[in-house]
Amino acid sequence: ESDFENAIASCVVPEDPGVYFVEDEITVNTTISDDPLVELHLNNTANTNINVYWELEKPDFNHSWESQVCDNFTCYSVNIDKSSEKHPNTINAGDTSLWTIHVYSHDIPDTGLVVLKIYDDKNFTNLLDSLPITLNIAKPNATIDIFTNDAIDIYPNPASDMIKVKFTLKKAMNTEVFITDNLGRVVKKVGMQNNILDYSGNVDISDFEKGIYFLNVKTKYGTRTKKIVKF
Repeated sequence: ESDFENAIASCVVPEDPGVYFVEDEITVNTTISDDPLVELHLNNTANTNINVYWELEKPDFNHSWESQVCDNFTCYSVNIDKSSEKHPNTINAGDTSLWTIHVYSHDIPDTGLVVLKIYDDKNFTNLLDSLPITLNIAKPNATIDIFTNDAIDIYPNPASDMIKVKFTLKKAMNTEVFITDNLGRVVKKVGMQNNILDYSGNVDISDFEKGIYFLNVKTKYGTRTKKIVKF
């Protein structure tokens, strides 16, 4: 079996652990210019406070990357992959605790997997819950698949005067929409959109010369283009 399969198979927890992760799994898509800060939440549904200890396993983690875990006690130094036996994390009865994991890619794009495990004993033997975290860290100029259906819709196309542009993102983010000619020169700035999920707008191309143009949608993950034919 692969390290990935072994890691997932090891995520077997009690039916009622008392303390558990709110998230079943986390997938992070980002670039080396925006190192991921993973937020995760622990619930305590028991009637008493529970002390927990954690361990970060790295079945698939680039050797040049570094990680830093911040629990509700402290932020540990980078690449400390197990909590201190002397300082348990107390999750109060009925409370939800926010923890973070910061991954420093050092400009190395790659994919990876880490698994955060929590225990209720300092010997790390009684597992309460496990959380697999998949990391996809790309180059800044690479376009991560953040469009639903991987598409920008333009119609009519070819067109002579007005076009309709529509796209939907998988999560809300800032975008810049502009049109370039076949030499890469910006010929029209459609505008900046802040924290959008769905975009729909009309763009006037009536003053363009006949030819080939490109609509560009730029996000922090890269730029997606779609050809426009003006007749």
